[in-house]
Amino acid sequence: MELKATDYAYAGRWWRFSAYEWRYGLIAPARGARLETYDPWESLRRMRRVS
Repeated sequence: MELKATDYAYAGRWWRFSAYEWRYGLIAPARGARLETYDPWESLRRMRRVS
């Protein structure tokens, strides 16, 4: 699939932690969680290729 200029929001990698927990009333990275990159749009691109 070829990305267009209007698809810029679907490009790039995002950061997240491998696990989260409630701490002092907030959602925070769990102790020992790893910071990792991921592509939140990969499944959308896969579905577009199939249909």
